[in-house]
Amino acid sequence: MHPSLNVSNFSRLPPFLRKRAVAAASGSQEDALALLKDVTDVAPNYRPFLLPVIYTVLNPARIPMILSRFDSSGSASINSDILATRFCLGGLLRLRQSKAIPIGAFADLWTVVWPWIEFLDEYEESLGVDMAPAMARYEVLVSLIRFLHDDESAMQLIDSTPGVHVVVARAWSYFVIHGPETGMSNVSYFIARLWKNPTTWDSAAFDELIVGAGGTRMDLASVVVSHLKRVLPHPYSRVTRDTVFYLVPIAYLVINHQDPPFRDALSLCGIVTALTTSAQALCRSTLDDAAMPLKPLFSALMQQISSFPPIWVTEALRAGLLEIVFTPHHRKAIYQALTALVRNILPAATVYQSALLQLSTSLAQVRHRNPDTTFGDMALRAGWVRLEALAESRSRILDEHRRGAFTSTRACHDIECGEIRPKQELKQCSGCLSAYYCSRTCQTSDWRRGGHRQTCRPREYPHISSRDRSFFLALVLQAYTTSKQEEITEKRLLFMEEHSHQVPYIMFDFTTGSSDIEVGSPGDVPSEFKFEMERTVRSGGQMQLHLVKVLHRTPTESSASRIWPFSLRIGSRSVAA
Repeated sequence: MHPSLNVSNFSRLPPFLRKRAVAAASGSQEDALALLKDVTDVAPNYRPFLLPVIYTVLNPARIPMILSRFDSSGSASINSDILATRFCLGGLLRLRQSKAIPIGAFADLWTVVWPWIEFLDEYEESLGVDMAPAMARYEVLVSLIRFLHDDESAMQLIDSTPGVHVVVARAWSYFVIHGPETGMSNVSYFIARLWKNPTTWDSAAFDELIVGAGGTRMDLASVVVSHLKRVLPHPYSRVTRDTVFYLVPIAYLVINHQDPPFRDALSLCGIVTALTTSAQALCRSTLDDAAMPLKPLFSALMQQISSFPPIWVTEALRAGLLEIVFTPHHRKAIYQALTALVRNILPAATVYQSALLQLSTSLAQVRHRNPDTTFGDMALRAGWVRLEALAESRSRILDEHRRGAFTSTRACHDIECGEIRPKQELKQCSGCLSAYYCSRTCQTSDWRRGGHRQTCRPREYPHISSRDRSFFLALVLQAYTTSKQEEITEKRLLFMEEHSHQVPYIMFDFTTGSSDIEVGSPGDVPSEFKFEMERTVRSGGQMQLHLVKVLHRTPTESSASRIWPFSLRIGSRSVAA
């Protein structure tokens, strides 16, 4: 035990304080309450000698006795115990502010303080003796953990104590609403310590954060998003050095958490809008340190929106994503991610109707901006020009598609028929809703001999709307009305020259924005599309399998793309699905 905690120090107090201190240490709650109600009433030179009172009153052995008395006599019987505990913990903070606690005593103090923090966190409200709002209670508890963490020996004890981050997260859930700045600062400090180094993080502490936030990843994600909204509530929020301190740990938590389900929870809780708003405010700030959280926050935003463009790109654009593109401050910090946004992510998102429509609206809102004065980099400037042209081109295709220009006709699904007719003249299969037939005879033939029996079930398209799948098809069909048809024909002929006995597939890769075309061998077709490939082979050259690759990644997938199949009937004058 550190010498400052020994009751022998009472001899250095004046008589009236010494008598009360001895009585308090001997178990007199009345004297303990009177002495510790406000330690700042004691002269500064005597305050260090009150430490043994606090250390003695906080003996953890009292906790089981308090709970037993509560069970037998009710909450009234333990009110004074809880009050004495609160005065002790508050007294420690005041003594720390008075610099009356030697740092060497921190480790010993932790051994008695932590059991009481656990006790108050778990039981105070359920015991019916809550004497202060939860916000005030957790401000004291987390402040105690934080100041004791300043000593190396105490730090090792605290970091190895299970449950600390449960208390931190529970406090965090209060602080993000309207808590004190000191609370936000203390929580940010502990979140930053989740990383032992830039690549290794404390997964056990992360699990405790989940428990403390409410028990689920959604609960923790909600707290994280609320933290961002509390610090930078709107795009014109003022950025200070405190802002930077509060944001940097959260930025690294969002981008480096190594927990895919948590990424999905963040998205559902509104992280995209929060990140977009935060990035706008940081970009507008002239504070040099603003670049520190901006870089990881903007990179995290790029990760989020590229995971599922039809929703998250659309949401980010509505929140003002393009304003970041035209804000010159801290351009160097986000240049790599910004280039990926302009040259890859936004172009790739134009295959989704919702993203394309919102992009067109957002582009119109910044059309008065001069990219020549904003983009100092020629590559970024060229990427922006290409993006504008692509968005305009895809918008025209979408308009034509909505008027039925590309999908107004369909081919009979029966391999032996394949007649191309206006869509309204064909009957849709009620089982799978994807096959169309010109007669019952063709439907029967396809069921018996075409393999439809094996595949007639509603196909699952997770997260992708039928409108988007229809637009994918329209983009493929539109390519056959442009110079792309020559490219497709040329690549197909080259393939046939090298592989004369194979029927190729045609891949449209939209993940980079433009429609890159690849002709490949049937053996390279993904396993889930083997049946479509077999139908193509059996069609005797009347059908051609087209695969469409788009930007899309779910939290459980490592690939950043998803592929959709379209078997097209190649007629002498037309191409139809």
